[in-house]
Amino acid sequence: MEFLEYPKALYLSGQALVVDDEEQEDAARANGYDDWHADNERMNTADDAALDRDALKAEAETLGIEFARNISTEKLAALVAEKKAA
Repeated sequence: MEFLEYPKALYLSGQALVVDDEEQEDAARANGYDDWHADNERMNTADDAALDRDALKAEAETLGIEFARNISTEKLAALVAEKKAA
């Protein structure tokens, strides 16, 4: 039996994105998308302090992250975590 790698779903804060090839996958992962298990673990193990919206906004500004005013707290937390990991 042949294993087909694509299309593949990647996740960010519970939101799915379907990629059709390796190039799209690399771009999605660069934007914080990950496999379901990793995304689910990240969402379920985030401590309450990390989801303090005002603290996240301040930290994002300190790190030079640009974000929309209406960004969800979870997505903002993911952006901050991604920038810190880089």
